[in-house]
Amino acid sequence: MLLNAITTGDGPRTVLLLHGMMGSAQSWWRVSEEVAARGHRAVALDLPGHGLSPRDPSGTIASAADAVAATVRTLAIDGDLVAIGHSYGGTVLSAAAERLNPAVEVYVDTICAFAGGADAGQQRAEYARVREIRRDPDALRAARPAYSDSDIRVESLAAQRFDPETAASVTCSGDVSHPPRRGSLLVRAQPSAFVSDDDAARLRAEGVDVREIDGAAHTVWYTHFEEFVDALPEAFGPPRERRGVTLTGLLVCRSDAEADAVREHLAAHIDLTRAEAGCVSFDVAATDDPLVWSVAEHFRDAEAFRAHQRRVAESAWGRATEGIERRYSVAGI
Repeated sequence: MLLNAITTGDGPRTVLLLHGMMGSAQSWWRVSEEVAARGHRAVALDLPGHGLSPRDPSGTIASAADAVAATVRTLAIDGDLVAIGHSYGGTVLSAAAERLNPAVEVYVDTICAFAGGADAGQQRAEYARVREIRRDPDALRAARPAYSDSDIRVESLAAQRFDPETAASVTCSGDVSHPPRRGSLLVRAQPSAFVSDDDAARLRAEGVDVREIDGAAHTVWYTHFEEFVDALPEAFGPPRERRGVTLTGLLVCRSDAEADAVREHLAAHIDLTRAEAGCVSFDVAATDDPLVWSVAEHFRDAEAFRAHQRRVAESAWGRATEGIERRYSVAGI
């Protein structure tokens, strides 16, 4: 079986990206852009039963690893290969690692093992139930408030394309254990529901370099993108110099209707912005004029500020206040 691949950029190094359960190649959209911006090639694969890849109702971790290895053989990789697997994708990577032989091997929030043997019918029904929730953007947004609108759109589409039968076959086929190889890297959320402190200590003792990102979600790069990239210089190169960005100014409404739109959406906008990993501080305050608000924003660096702008442009706040005058000045870009 050959898998659907999304290739971004070009260069001497190829970064192979394997998503988690119910994700897709598009889950890596921002990581792929970062790889390309640094002069390398990103190749994100849809694993079997995900995205645009074939379904496999009798699939196993072994067959998924076979499909990854077969697909990678078609990529004509001349330089170094970096392989990054998240959660379920990490388990597939660990099963394929001997054949792929990457120069850099990264596992994201996974111990590459799980207990099988569950009832396939029950597991299939549970995957179908979760898929229905996650394919609804509003439900997904409520469950993942720190995700950008782009992340929500990508994950909702991934859920629509997800095949519960393939997933149930994989997770019910028997116990699976493919420990990360000595010398590989593991990035985990701290705390993590998937890699316990005891797991981390055991893996360190086995020669795995375990790195932690405080407060990150299971899909680490969605909530803590800069920290994720900076934690892996072996994969992405040295951390970029980051300068803080400050925005100050006024939000000026021309009518009561515009002011009402601000009041309706402001609280949610503030909460979502303050939850962004790159936000240092964010304040919007009423002034003596009921049509005017003062705004003061501080982001860790230009990348975090631009990510905030992208999210705002796609958000309910951005749509509701698009025509309102903004008298802002920005420093640090």
